[in-house]
Amino acid sequence: MHVTRLTVVAPRRARGAGAILALAALCGATGCRSTAPQPAPLPPFLCQPCGADADCGDPANRCLDLSQGGVACGIDCTSASCPTGFLCATITGGGANCVPASGACPAVAPSCTGDCDAGVTPDDAGAPPDAGHPPQDAGHPPQDARPPQADAAPPSVGVSIIVEPGDNGAALGAAIGSATTSVHMTMYLLSSSTIINALIAAQHAGRDVRVVLNQSFPSGTSSSNASVYSQLQTAGVGVHWAPSGFTFTHEKCVIIDGHTAWIMTMNATTSSPSSNREYLAVDTAPADVAEAEAIFEADYSGASITPSGNLVVAPVNARARLVALIASANSTIDMEAEELSDSQIVSSLVVARGRGVAVKIVLADDPPSASQSQAVATLKSAGAQLVSLSNPYVHAKSLVVDGASAYVGSENFTTNSLVYNRELGVIFSAAAEVQKVLTTTRGDFAAGTAL
Repeated sequence: MHVTRLTVVAPRRARGAGAILALAALCGATGCRSTAPQPAPLPPFLCQPCGADADCGDPANRCLDLSQGGVACGIDCTSASCPTGFLCATITGGGANCVPASGACPAVAPSCTGDCDAGVTPDDAGAPPDAGHPPQDAGHPPQDARPPQADAAPPSVGVSIIVEPGDNGAALGAAIGSATTSVHMTMYLLSSSTIINALIAAQHAGRDVRVVLNQSFPSGTSSSNASVYSQLQTAGVGVHWAPSGFTFTHEKCVIIDGHTAWIMTMNATTSSPSSNREYLAVDTAPADVAEAEAIFEADYSGASITPSGNLVVAPVNARARLVALIASANSTIDMEAEELSDSQIVSSLVVARGRGVAVKIVLADDPPSASQSQAVATLKSAGAQLVSLSNPYVHAKSLVVDGASAYVGSENFTTNSLVYNRELGVIFSAAAEVQKVLTTTRGDFAAGTAL
């Protein structure tokens, strides 16, 4: 492939970016042309949103302010060619990175291999259960204004919460067993024999049992749904691989009889309900269930869909709605997170601290990536209080604002989870159910080790 080398001149730093690309002017001067991007995922980190060079993996990769496409990672091209649609540009300050020839990143997710942030965890891949995957997307958040709230949605009132470890997943298994018409499941990782047998039993009882399974997993993990896919298929269960347009389908949802949607932080594995901090939101609000069902049907058939209801859906509205929820806080924010590094989430928490909101965060006791360490340092500097907890393992993804509304879902607080994965969550306001999450989170905070 012909590589056009461009030298970036007159750089300026903006929004924490490590380098600036004046591609529009440069391409105008040199006559470079964009070419169509490859349909396959981009190389790791290329065009991943970033806030600093540390978000881009290899030290030679830079966080770049693109001429038309905002801030995103380039990747080192000093000894390798760039993908189609990208050119190798010399970066002021040293080195060269692949950058989009058009000045804007294509709508293709970067692949996640090596240390690339998958926004997911290899649950049941070995000890400890749900060992985290390093986040890679913290930035240097601005601290000057409350984030926009236009994407806020009314909280659901039809939610009840189950906290794990508690019943060892018995309630979910019982719900599948009690189905009278249908069981529709979307699952990142399915390995629990109890749940698998319940699905097969429901199929044999004449129910409409269909399953969407995630097919690919972060490199370096032993997670796989291949055997359970074959097992379900042999038993007559309708099972499809999740659409390839998402980096991962990290959603964990089970819809029973079209009337109840179990929207969970928990994978359907053996260890999750017994060893992890998990929240299961049992949602009976008709509009929420209808939206979850529509997403399932689209993903099962491979059709596109742009949900417009109140659920927290990645990659459609998840980041905006979580930022809006944080921005609505007046007094307290209590968060429990396996991974926390997305620059916009961190920025919103910092801005909340600037308004005097008390921010307390419980994190998983995993070795942090550079970007999560950066996020923690930024939040601590702003006055947030953070702890890590080792037992139970924090696989939760939850947020409680003012003790009055809460989020529970599959979305980790990372860029890839919010922007590139299929994820599902719910924001709710039923007082007793919000209190369950708040009480558990504050108990975990009290038992944690200060960061």
